[in-house]
Amino acid sequence: MKTVTCFVLSAAFVVSSGSASDSFTIVRDMWFQNYVATSIARERWESGYFLKADYLLAPASIYRYDDQGRRVVSTRLSLPNATDLRVADLAVRPDGTMAAAVTAGAGDGGTHLVWLAPSGEVTRHQEISPFVPGNVDFAHDGTLWVAGAILDSLNPDTGGVPHDILRRYAPDGTLLQTALNSDTFSDATWPFPTYFESYLDVHADGVGFYSNPAQEFVELDLDGSVRARWPGLPTDSLDMILGFGYLPDGTVYLGQGGLNDDGVNFWRLDKETGEWIRIDSRVLVEAAGRGVRLLGTDGEFLVVGTSARVLWVEVANDPDDARSTTAPTD
Repeated sequence: MKTVTCFVLSAAFVVSSGSASDSFTIVRDMWFQNYVATSIARERWESGYFLKADYLLAPASIYRYDDQGRRVVSTRLSLPNATDLRVADLAVRPDGTMAAAVTAGAGDGGTHLVWLAPSGEVTRHQEISPFVPGNVDFAHDGTLWVAGAILDSLNPDTGGVPHDILRRYAPDGTLLQTALNSDTFSDATWPFPTYFESYLDVHADGVGFYSNPAQEFVELDLDGSVRARWPGLPTDSLDMILGFGYLPDGTVYLGQGGLNDDGVNFWRLDKETGEWIRIDSRVLVEAAGRGVRLLGTDGEFLVVGTSARVLWVEVANDPDDARSTTAPTD
């Protein structure tokens, strides 16, 4: 889904070993109608919709499917005086209003936030250069949260300029607040704690931000103050974080996979211990194959998918079966 980059931290992480202590139960299965297959795309399930945007192709096409698998929006993104458009992330509200984090590689260039009507028509676009948006998500009040980086901070020769990596915008494009300064992350993080393999999800009472480069999960109140932080899931040069799920009750899930033969693994964060607990995904592999990935959440359920198929699953926890070990990264 995103560029694979390996980062090294000196901290120790706790992961479960031995047999998995959690397991999946499939509660619903759905196939898409008129599914558009692309080699690399940004995909997400949110607010009862499946969102998909070409990640490498430009200009990007954006698709939205409803919860019955019907394609209800198919649009080629276009902005005035900006071409070679690429979509880093998408978000959607229950009424079908969408937002996209966009980079223009030609024309006037720049980085943009784009709001789209339920029909797929662009209703507003706001250039936010030099801030490069990597993730977007709507809050319940209609404001848009954005995770990203100021462009110069991605240049290793400058040493980076500390700044807040989260922003919140009003529906009219006005910047309302910023939060979570880059200086609060590990010095080992390069080029930045966001942009590569990071995820953002906003609920009625809080914000969840996961950074694989920083290997950290941060939970914030809606006023931008940090509620708590936890070490992330260790990954190596063959792995990447392929999905993120943040339930309304605060439970955090990750999908992990990469350039190996193990397929995708799923993990749950135990916030009390800081332990990442592996979930037995055999039922998903048997139902949908090894390429199944975590797309998001729908109420109390996780939503996973593979190709033109989506599964709703619930997780059964059995903490008595967990066996833990400390696994420091080298």
